[in-house]
Amino acid sequence: MTLTHSLMPHSLSVPEPLSVPEPSFVVWIKKSILEICVCVIFLGLGQGLGALPPRNSAFFEQDLSLSREHFDSQVPTWLLSLLAFVFPLLCTLGYDLCKKGSVFPTSLWMTLGLAQSLTAAMIITNVTKNFVGSKRPNFFDCE
Repeated sequence: MTLTHSLMPHSLSVPEPLSVPEPSFVVWIKKSILEICVCVIFLGLGQGLGALPPRNSAFFEQDLSLSREHFDSQVPTWLLSLLAFVFPLLCTLGYDLCKKGSVFPTSLWMTLGLAQSLTAAMIITNVTKNFVGSKRPNFFDCE
């Protein structure tokens, strides 16, 4: 007597994958309002700390390390902004468009994360410059 049975029942069907609609821009704003507020607060704090006068440190008039020639900014601020924010944003948008055909919501989350990291770096830089820094090498030439 031979028993024949199959391990898989023939009536088993594979369920179709759930289709999750992409959230709208308004839904994304509602979900990320806290992160947006943190980014705005960081931006204001960074700008405020950048406007503070630097720490007064003692110096000697004969100090040759403070007597270098003053040069204007070699890299303009607009170019730094372009390289730090716009270029990575365009790269991510281009990648999402080419690979996924859509820039929502991945690029929005990336943009928010990039803005938060840049504003946090601005706060750290301004705090370091104001509270730890010493006189610039071109201090006498700027006066």
